[in-house]
Amino acid sequence: MVSRLTLGTAQLGLDYGINNKIGKPQKKKALDILEFAFTNNIRSFDTASVYGDSETILGDFLRNKEHSSCYITSKLGPLAKNEIHHSNLEQEIFQRIQTSLTNLKIECIDNYLIHDFQDIALYDELIPILIKAKSSGLIKSIGVSVYTPQEAEKIIEITEVDTIQIPLSILDQRFLKNSLLKRLKERGFTIFSRSVFLQGLVFMDVNNLPPNLTSANKYLTKLNQLAQENSTNLSKLALGFVNSIEEIDSIIIGVDSVLQLKQNIEDFKSLDIFPFDTSIFANIDENIIDPRKW
Repeated sequence: MVSRLTLGTAQLGLDYGINNKIGKPQKKKALDILEFAFTNNIRSFDTASVYGDSETILGDFLRNKEHSSCYITSKLGPLAKNEIHHSNLEQEIFQRIQTSLTNLKIECIDNYLIHDFQDIALYDELIPILIKAKSSGLIKSIGVSVYTPQEAEKIIEITEVDTIQIPLSILDQRFLKNSLLKRLKERGFTIFSRSVFLQGLVFMDVNNLPPNLTSANKYLTKLNQLAQENSTNLSKLALGFVNSIEEIDSIIIGVDSVLQLKQNIEDFKSLDIFPFDTSIFANIDENIIDPRKW
């Protein structure tokens, strides 16, 4: 079952996030984070084979849980970037799925995403191979992680794809245009949103931005002003914005401590109807809102 919040685990396996000052937590702390999420009804967990030892840590947590009580998303790492030849593709994919299953200590991955959208165009056999893996009971749903609305438009046409993961935040509203989310839902997609805090950029001190992100200053300043004027905090603003979008099935959040997760959960539980006009943030330059360009 997909919970409204999904815990992203990249931070548990890697030093991840532009505003992460403490780095990857120790294993015990990572397991404490997972347990705290579970006991607070976050039952969806997002990981990937390229997130360091995230899968293994999540697997150690799942060892003592009924898989049916959790919903696990993992991802197929890039193929073309690793120069995987077409003749080896099926063997490679099945081997990767099996490695993930072993790491996660489960028998079937609930949601298996193509991590690199470009692989779909470069490997005609990719979707059929994943369909075969689904028929074999190794995965339950086929999904794709995308970065741009243009990529999502192409995914809508692929009837075998069940889920999609998109970047969406108060600063990144690209996917709200052209009724894209509505059309995805009409096609039957389960939609996960990531980057609700834009990898921590939302919380950064406007006076200490890295040189390549100084142009974000004016938007972060306006965001802070909006929070202050309405006696709320940045976390509630960010979570409330995405939570107000009805097409989103689950919001992925990432944390590096139990304290941070506790605060996120408290903020989420106390969200009101989102009353703010956010059009001022609707057309921000992609150099600010796309982490690949940082």
